[in-house]
Formats: sequence, structure tokens, C-alpha cells
Amino acid sequence: MEDTNTLPFALMACFTLAMALVYLPLRLHLSFTHRSRRLRLLRRIRNLREELRTPQQPPVAKA
Repeated sequence: MEDTNTLPFALMACFTLAMALVYLPLRLHLSFTHRSRRLRLLRRIRNLREELRTPQQPPVAKA
């Protein structure tokens, strides 16, 4: 009777391992891409603030 619980346990262990092999790399990839997107956005905001801080030169009129 002990063998009846072995098959469901083995199946659950295989499914768990398969999920971990798919989920972990996917989660890491999504985290890294989100981080790089956020850093790119912050860099862009910083550059725009610097542009707003510097005084604008009036355009030279051509005659």
C-alpha cells in the first residue's frame, strides 16, 4: 500500500521542478528589464531637468 502515494508525489515533484525551471529565469529576466527601463527613465528625467535649469540662448536672427 505504500506505493500508491509514490506516483502522485513523484508527479508533483516533477511539476514543481518544471515550474521552477521556467519561473525563475523568467522572473529574473523580467526584473532586470524592468530595472533597466526604470533607470533609463530616471536618466531621461535627470537630463530634462538639467536642460530646464540651463538658460536658453535666444536664436540669432538672420538678416
